[in-house]
Amino acid sequence: FFKQKTAYEMRISDWSSDVCSSDLFPSHDNDAQVIIVIRIAFIFCLLAVECGSLATTLDIGKVSKYDFSGNLNDTISGNNFVTNSGLNFTTDRFGNSNNAIVFSNSSSYGLSLNSIGISGNQSRTVSLWLKADNLNSDILGWGNLLNPSTGQAFLIHLTPENGNQISVWGNYADVHSPNLGSSFFSNWKQLVYVYGGSIASSLLYINGSAIPVSQQGAIILTDAFNTDNTSLRIGDRGDGRGLAGVGTQIDDVSIYSRALSSSEVLQLYQTESVPEPSALS
Repeated sequence: FFKQKTAYEMRISDWSSDVCSSDLFPSHDNDAQVIIVIRIAFIFCLLAVECGSLATTLDIGKVSKYDFSGNLNDTISGNNFVTNSGLNFTTDRFGNSNNAIVFSNSSSYGLSLNSIGISGNQSRTVSLWLKADNLNSDILGWGNLLNPSTGQAFLIHLTPENGNQISVWGNYADVHSPNLGSSFFSNWKQLVYVYGGSIASSLLYINGSAIPVSQQGAIILTDAFNTDNTSLRIGDRGDGRGLAGVGTQIDDVSIYSRALSSSEVLQLYQTESVPEPSALS
């Protein structure tokens, strides 16, 4: 693209022979220039549409999102946590202060303003980021957690029983992970639970990858949730037996009224594994 200068041109600082538009695109080739510009523009349009469609897909069916960026607000529907007992703010997985929550004591909990809007046997997906040294903690849930009949509760819980496990409790409609080890959540990990109408076929994901689930050891009276539509609770089940693991940290809770596909779960993990653009500026 660059022409070799003569000694005379260099001596008199004549740079007129430098590359210019006429060098790259000869004047008789204007039609070719137009075609190239159109093709480039078309490629950028395709990329923009593709990126936009991916983002839009992850927004479908999302009923609540809590990013805990200095507040307990729901950025989707305004179903903010109006009760805060012992939920403090802490540093998130990217090192941003006051961008995650931590249970300060064993009675810590939060209660949302309105009902979550997911009930009965409705499909659902719950995604959150978790860091915990104490693997005996209620994480979040809704439904009739006080005096539930079969299947009316929905609770994600860390339990030391049968080895350290993730349990999804529905009151005789339960499922749990295998033994994960005592230090499994000592670093931030994304936990996703997907329910599509059958507890036995529900799925747990850690950092975008599915892990085995089992109903072994649980008393199963039904294979379907019948969840009551109540406020969302975090850190407590609301029945007097709630237990918030001291020091448990939670961030970026997303709740969907549909079952995400495995590819969507992976995409969600990849999206949330890097800081948002605003956090980089």
